[in-house]
Amino acid sequence: MPTKKPIAEGVASSRIRTLPPPRRPTVRQSSAEVAAAYLRGLIFDGTLPPGSKIPQDEVAAALGMSRIPIREALAIIAAEGRVTIELHRGAFVRPMDESSVHEASDLVSMVTDYVIRRAVEHTTPELVGELELLGRALAAARRPEDVDQIVDEIRTTIFVHGTSPRVYAALRQVLAMTPYNFCVAFPDALPVQKAVMADLIAAIGRGEADVAAEVWADGHVGLRAIVLEGLKRRGVVAPS
Repeated sequence: MPTKKPIAEGVASSRIRTLPPPRRPTVRQSSAEVAAAYLRGLIFDGTLPPGSKIPQDEVAAALGMSRIPIREALAIIAAEGRVTIELHRGAFVRPMDESSVHEASDLVSMVTDYVIRRAVEHTTPELVGELELLGRALAAARRPEDVDQIVDEIRTTIFVHGTSPRVYAALRQVLAMTPYNFCVAFPDALPVQKAVMADLIAAIGRGEADVAAEVWADGHVGLRAIVLEGLKRRGVVAPS
């Protein structure tokens, strides 16, 4: 596991923290995609607050990468509006507003609804068995990082089954709008996340597409409320 490095560059001393270790990706990703996911997580959990400069050397060290994929990752999240890149100065975290969070959330929700319905329409005993196995692991999980990992595996399993490889590759960019360290960043979301996934797996197992989609939609609204409240408390999102 890479050694944790302090964030020092561009952050006030009262906000200096330790970079958390990266999480193992559920699917194969490029170094830039891994780095982009890691940076999104640092922004969402408040480790990199609005206005702070991205400490590229520390991020590279935490991920065990050179600065080249870090720069590529910054270009990815700059295109998403998460950072601004200033010539000869570096990259800085942009403040978020509530409307941008709603827009990203709505897009993720619509895409996931479509994929869930397709997965149910083309369900197989293998899919149901794999999801039930993951569901048992999720029920037993207690640490937020373990819950995040298993939820990501459940979501990936559904998306891989419900789409073609080409479509899934494209939709992965949409899914990336949700931070990978969801329950670590928002501990209040943990019981809700577990309950939603348990009900979703059960509905898919029964072959009930409408119920599965409704479970996801209702759960997504509840989780979004928790996220927005957490982001506001940390000053990541300005209150409306």
